[in-house]
Amino acid sequence: MPKARCLLMSKTLYYQVGAILISLVFVAIVILLAGGNPIAVISSIWGGALGTSDRIGRVLATLVPLMLCTSGLLFTFTAGLYNLGIEGEIMLGAIVTTFVLRLTQDNLPPSLAILLAVLAVVRRGIVGRVSRSLEYLWACE
Repeated sequence: MPKARCLLMSKTLYYQVGAILISLVFVAIVILLAGGNPIAVISSIWGGALGTSDRIGRVLATLVPLMLCTSGLLFTFTAGLYNLGIEGEIMLGAIVTTFVLRLTQDNLPPSLAILLAVLAVVRRGIVGRVSRSLEYLWACE
């Protein structure tokens, strides 16, 4: 007969919960060594991040690009590849978008300026992908 499995928690879930608890204990020790109160620090972080609706909006605005990076990494890791520059790609896309919008904000209608910014980012992404594909194709370093 097969062993009875615990349906409550699997082995990997134990590892994940254990890792979170160990990291919280480590952070509490560092806070205590710095002369602070861990409970006061945690309540200050909680209030600073989720204290008002404006702060929640800021947390979500920061979280969305990170979740986008994570979803992109899920595909590459599942395929057995590693893309460690995904945050930089998002940063470069933001820089290109800001550059195009700053150049066109006073000269074009907003809808056309936004369209040009999106097209510039798409072009930058295509050029980046083609250059990486050629690098892998020709085994250049």
